[in-house]
Amino acid sequence: MKIAALEWSTASRSVALLDDEQCVASADVDEQAVVDEDAWSVLIRLMRDHGWNMAEVDVMAVGRGPGRYTGMRMALAAAQGWAVAGPHCIFTVSSGEALAWEARETFPEASHIAVLGDARRERVWAGLFTRHGEGLQHVDDWTLYTWAELLEKLPPQTYLFTADQHRWPDVIEQVAKVGLVWRDQPCFPKAEWVARLAYRRIVAGLASDPVTPIYMHPAVATPSPA
Repeated sequence: MKIAALEWSTASRSVALLDDEQCVASADVDEQAVVDEDAWSVLIRLMRDHGWNMAEVDVMAVGRGPGRYTGMRMALAAAQGWAVAGPHCIFTVSSGEALAWEARETFPEASHIAVLGDARRERVWAGLFTRHGEGLQHVDDWTLYTWAELLEKLPPQTYLFTADQHRWPDVIEQVAKVGLVWRDQPCFPKAEWVARLAYRRIVAGLASDPVTPIYMHPAVATPSPA
């Protein structure tokens, strides 16, 4: 199964090509380049360099967040444009869950994994995962918390993975005091793991997530002045 993947839910965007679970190639995408170039340009170049073409792709895997709404929307729109050209399959997964799966394999000592990000408005979005046999169990849906609520909820020795720790210098000491493990480096979901998670779900006969971004805050509308 040939899978092309887009992961644009953070500032560290990426694309990847997988043959089943084997990564053929991957590339980071400069955030400014995504604005200046056609959305497909980096992926198309990667495919051309490795002898692939769009007609051969069986599945387009896309990370749907949580994260930056504009990037998620662009990736999903690009995949939908590809699907219009023929009977192609779009398969979406949570970008945060893809990061959790990578963390599970990278840190075998982590029994509990939390993926989180800055939701602004004095909130943090987070998802909690626990090891379950050879897999991961998503304990609850993606949820908005205050930091106090989140610190109270997470079990001791939970490993925290986020790209936004620089936004919370005042909570690092609190995290250590309650026995949580804070990753020192920013952690971004990768297209390779979005594709890998999509492949595992397809093989297991599971359905794609909805082809819509995971948006943590409800839409806010401002009435026009009379």
